[in-house]
Amino acid sequence: MKVMLYGMSQRTITKEDIAILPFSEKDLDSYIQAEHEMFPALDSTNTDISGATKQVFEQSESTEYYSIFLRPDNTFCGKIELQLNRHLSAPGIGITILKQFQNQGIATLAIRKFCDYCLHDKGIHTLTVMIEKENDPSIRVFEKLGARYEGLKVPFSLEEHLRNMGVVLDPTILDAAKVHCYSLELPLLTPAVRDDSKSIVS
Repeated sequence: MKVMLYGMSQRTITKEDIAILPFSEKDLDSYIQAEHEMFPALDSTNTDISGATKQVFEQSESTEYYSIFLRPDNTFCGKIELQLNRHLSAPGIGITILKQFQNQGIATLAIRKFCDYCLHDKGIHTLTVMIEKENDPSIRVFEKLGARYEGLKVPFSLEEHLRNMGVVLDPTILDAAKVHCYSLELPLLTPAVRDDSKSIVS
């Protein structure tokens, strides 16, 4: 796949150009940037996103956080999560790519590499994917990788949060919070072929 990278001439990015490493505190500022890009409304609040993000990484027992870098300069370009929540039928995967690195095929390559790791190092054979209704690019990426659509579901993180707080919401509110749910079988198909007849986006 030919892409513009670092303002230089076009070159091919391969899976070997992607490095995925466990989160470390030196990556925190980059993670905060990713959080602001995902949730721009935070910019208009007084939320201490830095402190909150650091606390999440330090206290989370059900999610493993990884940083995605591009070689050879080891430039941070995104993050990937492995969600080991007991309420999921299979471990979950989530990925965020910074805006300047989107639409370059990096997400697909990173997911492929991370799925190899999940299969061979952790013995995981199925992953759960939850995607916001409006996130057509992510839907296309995972469909291309062979993810099977399971329907609309309430995100497990929201369910767990409400459960821990003892909060019971009106079913109509929960219905509005539902996201697209997929299952992803490992190993991934090679080459990836998207079946447009089964896609939920045009």
